[in-house]
Amino acid sequence: MPATVSVGDTHDTQETKQNVDEFLDAGIFARPAQLLWSCAMIVSASFGCVEFKLWQALMSHSTSATAVNHMVMTLSVMSSLSILTLKVYMESLRPTRFKDKLVYENFKTHTHLAIVLLLFSSLTFNIALWPKYGFLKTCAIAAMVGYGILFNFFMLVPWTSVQNFVGMVGCMFFLQNYYGLGGTLGQ
Repeated sequence: MPATVSVGDTHDTQETKQNVDEFLDAGIFARPAQLLWSCAMIVSASFGCVEFKLWQALMSHSTSATAVNHMVMTLSVMSSLSILTLKVYMESLRPTRFKDKLVYENFKTHTHLAIVLLLFSSLTFNIALWPKYGFLKTCAIAAMVGYGILFNFFMLVPWTSVQNFVGMVGCMFFLQNYYGLGGTLGQ
């Protein structure tokens, strides 16, 4: 059931939409402090992942007790791909096909599904890395990947089509290397 909108709400909604449009039209170079912050966070988080040798740990399919749990990591990868697919559907496909606005009222089920998938992906990522890195390092790595790289990339690039394209290319690159189809990169 649609909510009733008062005159004050309409003005606030129009003002918010105008602010968002101005923000997107201005581009990333109109806000240099955020540009520098996001770039610094991405670089420092990437450096942290290199220091922890995360790529090598994920790509080595060792079965020792102190290695990454690859069965659980597969669940994390699958849920991450599901999140990306849901993101593409909600932001690109559904609004163009059905002329739906991307608001919570139109996508309640999809939003709740995305939240559950995010929780599941985070949990399985932490469980997969736990045997190799322990509690504190696993939390640090999860923060570096989730906040340091992913979140700051989304803040750096506000255009959803670019986010979706880079996400798909990144996922395909990771999958090819993770399942041994991409050569010997990082080994």
